[in-house]
Amino acid sequence: MGAPSCPFGDSHPLSGQSSKTSGTVLAQSAGFLLPRSGDFPTLYQSLRLALHQAAQRVSCSDRVTPHRLRHYSGDSSLASQVDINTIRRWLGHVSLETTNIYAETDMAMKARALAMCEVKQVKRLKPWRDDPDLLAFLQKL
Repeated sequence: MGAPSCPFGDSHPLSGQSSKTSGTVLAQSAGFLLPRSGDFPTLYQSLRLALHQAAQRVSCSDRVTPHRLRHYSGDSSLASQVDINTIRRWLGHVSLETTNIYAETDMAMKARALAMCEVKQVKRLKPWRDDPDLLAFLQKL
């Protein structure tokens, strides 16, 4: 039996080799993406350790965890203007309220929002009393 298909169809963040790999892991792990096998640490723990070691190698002072990567994925998808409901499905949230916790706006998003509220320079019109065409029109009424 082949790897199971993604329940979200084509609307998921995995594609190509990533999708095939995760499908193979799911097929071999009774449906759990991060299974525990005997005395070995879970894939989650192994991933966390690998991320920690990679962060140390590049002198990253932030704590890099699988959860932070998940949060970054949600935030960067939102910044790329992916629909919030699609992000909710990718992250596996039942409630949109949970996904909104991830939806902290970054500075670029704030700048775009402020730019949309900006009042553009409006060409100043002369007072109606100084407009001969308007006065002529009003006289004809």
